Amino acid sequence: MTGNGNESDGTGIDAGRRRFLKYAGTGAITGAAAVGEASASEREKTLPPGADGDNSIAIDNGSYRIELGETETGTRDWFVGENRTLYHEFFALQDGSGSVTPSYNPDAVVDYFPETGDPGTTYSATMEYSVGATTLEVVRTVSLDPEETTFTVTYEATNVGSSSVGDLRLYQYCDYDVARSLTDQARYHADADMPYVRDTGDGLGLYTGFAGEKSPDGHHLSAYYNPLTRPIFGYDAVLDSSLNNESVYPDSGGDDVVVAARWSLGSLAPDETTSFSVQFGAADSRKALADLIGNTGTTQGVELGDPTVDQPQLRPLDDLPLEFPLSISGISDDVTLEFQNPDDYASLLHDSKTVSPDAETVINRLDIAGPDHDRIRADIIDPEGAGRLPTDGPLTVTVTAYDSSSTELDTFDLSVNNLGGPNHVEYPDFSRQTGIPTGGRDRFYLDGDDYYHNDQSLLVREWALRAAANGEDTSRASDLPLPRDPREAANRVWRFVKISLSPDGEPDEFTRDINLARWIDKKLLGPDRSYLPLSVYSRQNGHICIEHTYLLSSFARTVGLPTREMTVGLAAPGGGYGYDSYTTWYQESAAQVFYEGEWHFYDSYIFGEGARDPDRYLDGYTGYKLWETNYRAEETTMPDGTTRWGHDFGIDYEGDPRTPSQWEFNRSVRQSGLLVTNYSPVRTDVTDERGRGVDATLTEGPGTEVTETDPDSDIPGSVRVPKGATGFTDAADPDSTYDLREGLFVPDDADSELLSLDYEGTDDGEYTTVLAQVRSGDDGELRVESETELTLEVAEGETQNLEVERSSGGGDDGSDSGGSGGFEIRKIPASIDVDPDAINPAAKGGTKSEGGGKWLTAYVELGDNSLGVEVADIALDTVTMNGVPAVTDRKYGFVKNPPIEDRDGDGFPELAVKFPREAVAETLDAGGEASAELVVSGEVGDVTFEGSDSVRVVGGRRGKGGDRGGNGGGKSGGQRDRNE
Repeated sequence: MTGNGNESDGTGIDAGRRRFLKYAGTGAITGAAAVGEASASEREKTLPPGADGDNSIAIDNGSYRIELGETETGTRDWFVGENRTLYHEFFALQDGSGSVTPSYNPDAVVDYFPETGDPGTTYSATMEYSVGATTLEVVRTVSLDPEETTFTVTYEATNVGSSSVGDLRLYQYCDYDVARSLTDQARYHADADMPYVRDTGDGLGLYTGFAGEKSPDGHHLSAYYNPLTRPIFGYDAVLDSSLNNESVYPDSGGDDVVVAARWSLGSLAPDETTSFSVQFGAADSRKALADLIGNTGTTQGVELGDPTVDQPQLRPLDDLPLEFPLSISGISDDVTLEFQNPDDYASLLHDSKTVSPDAETVINRLDIAGPDHDRIRADIIDPEGAGRLPTDGPLTVTVTAYDSSSTELDTFDLSVNNLGGPNHVEYPDFSRQTGIPTGGRDRFYLDGDDYYHNDQSLLVREWALRAAANGEDTSRASDLPLPRDPREAANRVWRFVKISLSPDGEPDEFTRDINLARWIDKKLLGPDRSYLPLSVYSRQNGHICIEHTYLLSSFARTVGLPTREMTVGLAAPGGGYGYDSYTTWYQESAAQVFYEGEWHFYDSYIFGEGARDPDRYLDGYTGYKLWETNYRAEETTMPDGTTRWGHDFGIDYEGDPRTPSQWEFNRSVRQSGLLVTNYSPVRTDVTDERGRGVDATLTEGPGTEVTETDPDSDIPGSVRVPKGATGFTDAADPDSTYDLREGLFVPDDADSELLSLDYEGTDDGEYTTVLAQVRSGDDGELRVESETELTLEVAEGETQNLEVERSSGGGDDGSDSGGSGGFEIRKIPASIDVDPDAINPAAKGGTKSEGGGKWLTAYVELGDNSLGVEVADIALDTVTMNGVPAVTDRKYGFVKNPPIEDRDGDGFPELAVKFPREAVAETLDAGGEASAELVVSGEVGDVTFEGSDSVRVVGGRRGKGGDRGGNGGGKSGGQRDRNE
């Protein structure tokens, strides 16, 4: 068959198949060579290797302008109006599973298309290809509809070789670029047998694709180019015969996409001919495109199934996700579903939804009203109401389906009662999900103490529901639904109580849930409300921790969350003279809520922010003890003889309950570590080798916040109890009282090896510091493993330094907190008094009062300590002043017999050590300072000591170096601030 002469319908197809070619025209088939002109893509794209796409025919019907090549259409655009739709098109042939022969081979052309053509006329080109073991002559014809945006391409293949083709397969490939290539999405319309591409970025509403005269046996949707895999080009799927049969690419958004399809044409013996037609087109909707080019004949229909609802019950403030199974057949355009509410107390999130024909589900949501709805409030929230809504029939959602022309397709009544029980709205009961744990007597975990749990109060029931639903919203207005997860419900109740009972405090009395719910309802409580002034709160405006606990347990139990109260003993560092070794105990109350098969901890009071993990207590305390309830204590006799309803939360001096019969031990955690306690008049700063300190401050009792300037700068787990926190009585001398200025604790598991303690005098006087290694044993009790005590004098504003080396924790002692660490004192402070208290660097001789003289004398005092070191043990040959060695020549009497005496009468002896004055003067800076700091250090026993004294500088010339600072003379000790 050639491109010359024949007047025919141009199809070569029998009448049975002519129906499919709705827009194939008639006319002369002419043949003339033509070379087209390549157009540029918005992005640098390339044709497959060997393709060039030079020769083509151009046809324009005023609406659709196309160019089609003989072997391919390369870098030619198919335009709908001014909108281009194509970058590259080709076809391919294959014998069964053999290799694929692509069409883009210019040497295959036997007869060319003419350069131009007219709509309604069919034009042909002829090629020859080697396919499998034979040769096929392929006549490719094209006819553009005179009016519509569609054209038909027919492939007529004749076996001109000597071998048969067992299964001839035809591939059609198109790299569509709709307006902009990178915003396209490829889809496959199964009912219309049509791969197509739509633009997602420009809002053109343009759809373009193709369909064969029968269903393909495979199709392909992908990116034009994927650099992440090999790389792979879209045309590789044709060349490799690896079609993916996807329904959409990409799943969302756009990309540069390609589409392809494959049809099986059957066997082809020598001299036999077969033909197949593919129709291409563009339209403004998917339905219009399918009507234009797609296969038809399927039955229209919409089917909906009952929704899946995974709720054990329907409750006020519920939102029920409704996922309807959906099946749409025979409809090529979107379907609109309209929903009708089942009752006035329920509302649907969507009144209508539009779904695509290939959608498998449709999702909506049914919202149940809350306490503000009259029927919900009267029949469900109010304990005297009916208890449930409705009492007859299931909740039914009516759904009506419409096609794009608003024609009703069907109506469905769908039940949302896939709940496995009676279909009604009722007050929430999370215990159906959590179960009720064993151990509680007489339903205590759900009923609690009658006095503090009034679940038959309308307001308690309303605000328990709002708390479980709204969490941080204490107002009546909230769009948060009631959670389905018991954990989230418990978390929201905890947040609600924490915010409602703000600020924290310790009033003389505390009130119960029924009154608190009334005050919350009247907006007298909450984060934006001042504390309710009542006469019973005479000592302090605030809500005590027990009030937090009872309100939390009441609200949680009311919505069916099993709950038990906890009393907590909190251990803080308190010095070696307290009731429990180095511990002060504070009382705290909390609760545990049961879900997911175990108890979970809640404290809405501690630190001003609450705690969900009891180990949070270790951020401000050195340990804790937990005790739990399991039965109702209606009336309690307090230690002072008075009676109170409910449990006695009091903690004894050992951290145990004062009324142990009401509580069962839960667990105890005590941290092992280094405890430093100081007695007047000093304040201590601790830093480790990384520059981190003990900055977190715990004020007296658990009700106030732990303040941290920068948590990352803290030694992990360290605790500080500030000056004035507690006064202690010595157990050996009950009449004596120690003024505890502060306590510092560094746990064994803190990653600090070297601690530097700076003691700053807050007044003139004598202070004592005690360093103890405390250990938590298997029984949870804290014991002193080793202890060092030092007593020294200090002046107001003076800083003395002590260094401690810590060994790392091991965790092999079986204690909760682990670690077998310890400490060794490496440097102790010393009090230094330099005589004379003036120095003249320029003096050559002169008297001491004039800043001259031969010697400077340092009187070194070590105070009292439990290390067993005294000034008589100081190694004189190790002592220096500003780096200048002490005089050690034994020709001097003060070296042979160093004078030791208590010069200042404070009970602590002092060693006199002499230094060459001129050598020390050389260490002073030039610059006119009025005073200088002289640092004296040395070794005594297994430790070093260090102290300093400030002296006046007189005269003019200065030396070269050394530390300086201070204000005037007098005894001074320790290490100056290194930042000076």
